[in-house]
Amino acid sequence: MTNKEQQKYFINTVTPGFRIFAWLLILFFGIGLGQMASVGVIMGLGYDIQSLTTPDFAPDKTAVRLMAFANQLFSFLIPAIFLGFVLFKNKWSAFTGLKTDPEFPQNKSTKPKDLLLAGLIIILSWPLTQFLYLVNMEIPMPEILINMENSTNGIIEQMLNINSLPELLFVLIIMAVTPAIGEELMFRGLFQRILRYNKVNMHLAVILSALVFSTIHMQFQGFLPRFFLGLILGYLLAFGGSLWIAIFAHFIFNGTQVVVTYFAKGQMDLSATPQWSDFNFILFAVGTVLFGIVTYYFWNQNQLEPQDN
Repeated sequence: MTNKEQQKYFINTVTPGFRIFAWLLILFFGIGLGQMASVGVIMGLGYDIQSLTTPDFAPDKTAVRLMAFANQLFSFLIPAIFLGFVLFKNKWSAFTGLKTDPEFPQNKSTKPKDLLLAGLIIILSWPLTQFLYLVNMEIPMPEILINMENSTNGIIEQMLNINSLPELLFVLIIMAVTPAIGEELMFRGLFQRILRYNKVNMHLAVILSALVFSTIHMQFQGFLPRFFLGLILGYLLAFGGSLWIAIFAHFIFNGTQVVVTYFAKGQMDLSATPQWSDFNFILFAVGTVLFGIVTYYFWNQNQLEPQDN
């Protein structure tokens, strides 16, 4: 990118530290905006605002789903696009890795082969993800965090109470499509790319974005597996050169859980806590080896990203 091209973007008029501050500001502003949007949905559906503060407040599953959709939309998707436009104007989609552009040579076109490999990597990561979850469960947690986790799990169970195929598609949009696009734009497309723009080492940028990604969900009993997911998604962007690859992998990760829950309805207890006694170490070993092989193949097929500027 030439000096003349650099000067036309707001990101080049501020310090590296301010770029990170701006991202954090937008992130927390978005989270607050998402909470307000959720409240707006509840009020729009006729619930009394006073009932929101009562311990026994229990909206129906349609209300919960619409609240989740509004929360994702206003917490991550809209704020991410807004900040991207502020930093890079009409080049925001190229900066985040959504499309190729001569000014961003690290971007690559999205190849079907890479999408297939990314989906396979995510599916093969499941045994290792389950192992990390069980390890995470061994870490002592304050009672307040456990209660928060249980409350969140209860909401997820309610959202996954699916009784028809149209309802399944509706839930997939809410729990898989929207989070995949919004969260990948916010954490990988913006935060990870801003870190790289600041000349932060690629591996450190991936680790930091995964760390913040897992922390911001405020579900610490699943911190390690979500951090691991963030690492996978970060490296898919770094080596694949397209945010669509990370978005697709994120969609597969979330969508698989929704689809499996729907078709296994009545055969699995969503409220049950996984136990070591249920863990299949043979599946874990085979899955982890295959995960490593496919991941290495993906890395071998894609060159390391060039410098951002």
